[in-house]
Amino acid sequence: MWKFSRHILQRAEERGYNRNQILQIVNREVNVLIIKSPIHEEVDMYFGFADSKYILVVADRLTKSLITTRPKRDKGKMIYKKEFENV
Repeated sequence: MWKFSRHILQRAEERGYNRNQILQIVNREVNVLIIKSPIHEEVDMYFGFADSKYILVVADRLTKSLITTRPKRDKGKMIYKKEFENV
């Protein structure tokens, strides 16, 4: 079970995301690209599209903690669309 940090809850509210959208992404209920952090070995970045929103969720896989979230940038959207355009 994922744990929501105070920070991710604040950022989600600021950006108009809800817990369900974030969980859809980290639980892979939608198409997701997962990239390992180049800085922190235990951190993954989940790129997903939930409820008409492109969302990036940063999570610590060891502690199952959700760290932060933000919209995907244009390059991330392009990569995501290319990966899943035929799905």
